[in-house]
Amino acid sequence: MILADYLDRKLKLLGENILLKLGFVVLLIIQVFNHFDHKATLNNHTTIITPPTVTSTIKVIGGKPDQNYYREITRYIHALGFNYTPKLVRGQFDELLGLYSPVGYPGAREDFLSLADQIEHGGLSSVFYPMGDIEIDESAGRIKVTGKQILFSENGYTKSFQKTFILMFSVNNGKFELLGIGEPEDIPTLENRIAEAKEAGGEH
Repeated sequence: MILADYLDRKLKLLGENILLKLGFVVLLIIQVFNHFDHKATLNNHTTIITPPTVTSTIKVIGGKPDQNYYREITRYIHALGFNYTPKLVRGQFDELLGLYSPVGYPGAREDFLSLADQIEHGGLSSVFYPMGDIEIDESAGRIKVTGKQILFSENGYTKSFQKTFILMFSVNNGKFELLGIGEPEDIPTLENRIAEAKEAGGEH
């Protein structure tokens, strides 16, 4: 009788252990499935965002903006950086600096403060008209904008010329961040400055 009870308890314990192990395996499978399902969801997730001065629907899919995003943000950047008057220039440059990444910000701030001083002291105003398509190289993090810039001074002097600007950028989790703005000949200097800032900040 004692032996039968012992064997009965033993069998019950064995059965419970098997159930526990089975439950653990099932939970593990669910966890693995959830992980890959979550990863797939992130990669295919579509976010609709609205940058300033937006005129069209913009999407970010899998952390990557679509072409409309780049066009809209480029228009916003040249509206702030290339169209100004002495009275408005500092406010516009401050707003533009808000788009910069941490590595691009210090050098850009120094450049824009110096440029704002020149614009205010010289009484200069600028109008920039983009010409042709905006060239976007997402893999290189470059946007090329070509257009006509007209400079006006308070004494009536006017100068008009064609200009090409390169916007250097990165996209982190769907967020557009400026690294630098310059003419084509300025890019090597900007690249060196950004590399030094990354090294100083411990970024790789």
